[in-house]
Amino acid sequence: MADSPSIVVSTGPARGLVGGVARHMLILEEIAQHLPVRLDYFQIGRRPEEKGAWAQLRRLVADYLEFARRLKKAKAEGGPVVAHVNSSVRPVCVVRDGGFVLLSRLLRVPVIYQVHGCMLHGPDDGRTWLRRITRWVLNLADRVVVLSPAQSRAIGGRAAMAAVAVNNAVFMEPVPERTPGGHDPFRILYLARFVPEKGVMQCLDAMKILRDRGVPVRLQLCGAGPLESEIPGRIAALGLQDCVELVGRVPAEQTRAKLAENDLLWLPSQHPEGQPYVLMEALEAGMPAMISRAGEVVGDMIDGAARRGGALIEAQPTGASFAELTEALVRDRARYQALVEAARREAEATYSMEAVLPKWQQVWNMAQPVGAAPARA
Repeated sequence: MADSPSIVVSTGPARGLVGGVARHMLILEEIAQHLPVRLDYFQIGRRPEEKGAWAQLRRLVADYLEFARRLKKAKAEGGPVVAHVNSSVRPVCVVRDGGFVLLSRLLRVPVIYQVHGCMLHGPDDGRTWLRRITRWVLNLADRVVVLSPAQSRAIGGRAAMAAVAVNNAVFMEPVPERTPGGHDPFRILYLARFVPEKGVMQCLDAMKILRDRGVPVRLQLCGAGPLESEIPGRIAALGLQDCVELVGRVPAEQTRAKLAENDLLWLPSQHPEGQPYVLMEALEAGMPAMISRAGEVVGDMIDGAARRGGALIEAQPTGASFAELTEALVRDRARYQALVEAARREAEATYSMEAVLPKWQQVWNMAQPVGAAPARA
């Protein structure tokens, strides 16, 4: 990069949250330590104690003023400065974060706009107005970062079409010990919010089918949400008390242990996803995942994994589809073991910090076009 370290003023949510953007910020902080970059992480958004519309408006103004102050301070140090706005394609976020982009332009600071999530998931999704606002904001940015080419296609426009795709990443740890071929009974994990669009009830339908067919499986349901009070009754109605465990919310620091002790992750989501961290964390732990093609970004993940061993197994978001494909896997333990090995390879090749670091070196170096070879030390 440049001779002196770049200062990257980056917006993001509070540290310690469980959302994808918060996890992404932890990775960015680690990446910055391996590059000639000083990352100034700036928390934006309403604090828990701030209630009501006026409090939110005051917070927004305070965030804009603080962001401008940090940019001016960084510029005063004399080295290269880059603004990095992390956003999601939701109306409130696009409008709010467009303000940070405008401030960067007014202060003559190059600005990177990174899109998270996948609210826009096709050219005919009925969100023409949101797409227009998003395109306008993206056109103001000097560089746009998306999760996959599918995200660019969904947003459309000149800026999105020229965007650079950079995968999210996870920290790679030593491979956990796994029972060769999986446990008996086979252990399945659902780790997501208990909301209809994530498919938690479809998981119970699949378990009913598998039980009736005599397939030895166990399911752990981990998460929280509006359906939490309904799930115990549904488990009882289907007679699954001895093979389904309702665990509830799992703290972030215990997630990997849950992934390591189970054999297969289920995510029959019907909601367009970005790059779910739980999928990448499962792959990192050497765990195959069975998922639905919930949006084009997840579709890109499935297609990429298919070229490298197929550790992400595509299913329809129905109990019948998940049951059928899971039964085939339980009865073919050699194939399952091959998927375990493919899972870790997929994580290392695609979602490790080492895999994404060269891209971030180019993205943050505004003097070098993305796609050019990084300068040698």
